[in-house]
Amino acid sequence: MLVDLPGYGFAVGPEAERRAWGPLVETYLAKRPTLVGVLVVVDVRRGIEDDEDDLLCYVAGGLGRRTVVVATKLDKLGRNAARTAVAGLRHGLPPDIPLIGFSARTGEGRPELWRVVSAWGNAVPDRALS
Repeated sequence: MLVDLPGYGFAVGPEAERRAWGPLVETYLAKRPTLVGVLVVVDVRRGIEDDEDDLLCYVAGGLGRRTVVVATKLDKLGRNAARTAVAGLRHGLPPDIPLIGFSARTGEGRPELWRVVSAWGNAVPDRALS
């Protein structure tokens, strides 16, 4: 099962409502026994914003959950600019968090992303063992 969680990036809703989602999302991420991994989707043109950085620290660092960053919209940049943007993102991430550059339009990164999702689909959830 894939779940799209609200509350980060361009989530739509009044600011107070978006802030209220925080505890719901955090509880889900911390206590969901079947959660195998978290994909953090970022727009390669914006980079990792403060909320997304906080999420990465919480999920990968604090909770120790498997985490992958997916940098979308590569096709919106030229090839060199896309490579530079992805390298900049990679430089700002801890080495143990994988980064996948992705374009829905061109299919770039699709095989790598499906490998991750497929592997997670076959994995035993971390907390199911305890």
